[in-house]
This record gives sequence, C-alpha cells and structure tokens, in this order.
Amino acid sequence: MTSNSITVSSHRDTSIASHTIANKLPRPYSSTNDRLGLRSLSMPYSWFNVTNTFGNAAGLSYVWTDEVTYHVPFVPGNYSVERITGFLQEKMKSNGHYLLDPDGDPVFYLHLNVNNIYYAVTVTSTPIPATLPISWKNPAAVVLNGKAPQLIIHPAPNTFGALIGYRPGTYPAMQGTTATAFNSQDAPVISPVTVVNVTCNWTYESRFNSHPSLLASFTPMTEFGTTLSYEPSVIVTLPVTQYQWSEIELGFFDQDFRPLALNDLQQIQISLILEHYD
Repeated sequence: MTSNSITVSSHRDTSIASHTIANKLPRPYSSTNDRLGLRSLSMPYSWFNVTNTFGNAAGLSYVWTDEVTYHVPFVPGNYSVERITGFLQEKMKSNGHYLLDPDGDPVFYLHLNVNNIYYAVTVTSTPIPATLPISWKNPAAVVLNGKAPQLIIHPAPNTFGALIGYRPGTYPAMQGTTATAFNSQDAPVISPVTVVNVTCNWTYESRFNSHPSLLASFTPMTEFGTTLSYEPSVIVTLPVTQYQWSEIELGFFDQDFRPLALNDLQQIQISLILEHYD
C-alpha cells in the first residue's frame, strides 16, 4: 500500500456553489483500488442561523399597546438571543414604541432573555406606565394606557420560533395590564447546525450510508466568526470510484444534509490521504 497527500484549498476554488469547493488537478488521475480519507480540515464558521432559505428571516411580530400589529422581518445573519432582542428593540424604537428614562436611555417593554435554569428563552412583557414617571420623556408621544405589548410567533413556513423554542402563538394571549413572563415550550435551537457533513465526489460507499459520498462528519465546537479545526482521531478511508478524475470537489452539509451556505469561502483548507492498494 502506498499513500499520498492531497490538499484542497479555497484559494484554488473553481466551484460556483456556496456550499462546495473544487480544485482542478495538475493532470488527470485514474483511480484503481484506491481509498480516500480526511486527515484535517480548517474552515471559518461563517454560515448564518437566520436565513431566507428556511423561512426564519421572515421573523416575528408584536402587538403594541394600541392593538396594532407590527411585523419584524430579520436581515439574514447570525443572531444570539441577545442580538434577537436588540434587533427587535431597534425596530420598536424606529416605530416610536419606547420611553426615555431620566438618563436618556430608551426603555422597551418586550424582552427575550436566555434562561439557563430552565434551558429556555424567557419572553417578558411589561406594561407601559399609565402616567409618565418623573424626569422621563415620551419622544414619540406613546399613548400611556398601562397596557403590555404582545409577541407573535408565526406558524410554518416561518421557522423563527424554533430558534428560540417557541411554538406558534401570541405571548401573552391577551393584552393585559400586568407584567408577564413565558418560558419557551421547546429547547431553543439558536444554532440549528449541529453537525457538519463533508462529502467528496470521488467516494461512493452505499453499503452502510444513504449518503454514499459522505467522507467525514464533525460537530462545530467554536463560535460564529472563528476558525473551525477538525482532525479525526482515526482516519476512515472510503473506496474511490474507478474513474479518470480531473477535479476534486468537496461539499458541506448540515445534519439533515441541507447545503451549508458558506459566507466565507476564502479560508478553507483540507488535507486528504489517498491510499493505493496493489
């Protein structure tokens, strides 16, 4: 058995898809009795958790104390629960749905917070005051009626609720005059990609896998915007389809084999091992 190393780099990428990289070979390679495995991988964690593809960029809505519903579509991006709250409140501010405290800071009446005790996201709805507190300001002339706003989670095909663990509905169900807090019914899936599957056009192993070109799988262990590094503890090699190859292409998919929309295709490097058996 002889072995060779193959490096696939985004710097030589010829693919036009956002979930693949492809490299042309210096000269055609004919495979016979060969096996291929992934030795190491380095790539940016650059895919979003809020996208148009899965419908969650459609966002959510809220009912203000005037009983008018305001829609909040989200710009595709990567959002933590804190950033979701910030985006929602920026929309509320642009709609004039806030007051200013004595320090001039805006005060909002809908909040989403991570609840580590219950492994949930807590939505808190607080009534606006019935009268303006001393030294506060009401720059948008909000009607002070003592009512609390409501948050609306939309049904499918909008999937935003799954990110924060909420089923479709209105929270609270009725507009009241007391503060209310709700914990998400389901576990939040703020990072919907739990596994990265790496495929290769050279491999085809259909005896044990419904995705015969699957070369490796790993769990992202870093935060968005950082570099993911993966080295398998044991390199598993798969048979290479007998063919004359002029190009090698690697694809990236999530745990459900949905293509990962990689926003940074400039910093990917993968080392492969090619074994030949006489």
